[in-house]
Amino acid sequence: MLSFFSQFPYILFFGIFELFFSAPGQTFLISLFVQPIFESIHASQSGFAGLYSMATLAASLLLNPAGRLIDKHPTYKIILANAVLMAFGCFLLAGATSLTTLFIGFFLLRLMGQGVFGLTASTLIIKQFEKNRGKAMGIITLGFPFSELIYPSIALLLLHISDWRTSYMVFGLSNLVLMLPLQWWLIHKAKIKEGHFLPGESELLPQLLPGTGSRRKLKTRKDWTLGQCIKDVKFYILITASCVPPMVMTALLFHQAALFKSHHWPIVLAPTGLAVYAISKAFFSIAIGPVVDRYGPLMPFTVVIILIAAGTFVAGASGPVWFMFVYFAILGGALGMSTPIMNVVWPYFYGAKHIGSIKGFIGTIRNGLTALGPLPIAVALENGTSIHSIFLLIAVAILVMATFPAIIWRLDRD
Repeated sequence: MLSFFSQFPYILFFGIFELFFSAPGQTFLISLFVQPIFESIHASQSGFAGLYSMATLAASLLLNPAGRLIDKHPTYKIILANAVLMAFGCFLLAGATSLTTLFIGFFLLRLMGQGVFGLTASTLIIKQFEKNRGKAMGIITLGFPFSELIYPSIALLLLHISDWRTSYMVFGLSNLVLMLPLQWWLIHKAKIKEGHFLPGESELLPQLLPGTGSRRKLKTRKDWTLGQCIKDVKFYILITASCVPPMVMTALLFHQAALFKSHHWPIVLAPTGLAVYAISKAFFSIAIGPVVDRYGPLMPFTVVIILIAAGTFVAGASGPVWFMFVYFAILGGALGMSTPIMNVVWPYFYGAKHIGSIKGFIGTIRNGLTALGPLPIAVALENGTSIHSIFLLIAVAILVMATFPAIIWRLDRD
């Protein structure tokens, strides 16, 4: 892995930092500011969750056109747009005095943080790597755990010495002062050629149908357009299964305070728990890359869904404080594996040429469904349903979805 990293350090660092700087628009960071923001705006818990969900849903509608733009325009132009729009969203949130301004701020933050930053990084990696796509995706996914490890501590420090508005002003400035020049420099040093794989990366490992010996046949892949994808039944099964990790994690992190309170877990341990989550996520994101490159993404995909069900079960079960670390470790491992797996699944079945528009369409559906995560739980909590019952039911539903990769595997044999 180190020798691979040393071959392509600049483009891999670019991917890591693109994901790292997405934090201001990610739920794990926003969740730390939920209480002071809705108290400042004088909104109810369900009202605030509804506004956040609507902003996430609205942002998801723009991911398909964003993916088309990423397919068409040079990376350095996309980097500029990303940094400016994220900073603008941070500044709007910092100055919000009404629900309208708060909605627009969240809309921009969710569009960029949950959507476009990751779409930019993954699309570039998919289009530059083929032979070692899983390894490359595993490495750049480290940007997420590094972000989850560092940003919460910065946020708590800023909240201690100032307030939530100043915190988001600082986050906005960091995108302009730190991220933009750094990413421009890295993409310049990477010396990528738009439309071409990096040297040595165009020798695709054979993608074989299940079987042994002479019964194994080569599965020819082609570059599908989005129009062709939406006529394929596997596409919709994959999308549904791919929604499980972000939807569940958004719900769990958004209601983190209520979860900790119900378990009598000290909220001051949240940053420590997130550190365990980040370390687990980093380890498994690196470990899964070579596995996906060698065996394909479907078997690991099943494991991810089962782990998310297990983590959600722990969230619903009562337990001592150490349960919190088990909960964060399981979900960290699952999420660490899910990003490399899902970013290999799409080109594995549908090719790389139109991957920006394909992933943009997928992001619209996935992030739209993800937006539903916090709201139903908030309504259920306000109507007296225990958070334990909610998450135990969710865990059972997730286990049913663990059968989806097996269905796709069967369909792909035909």
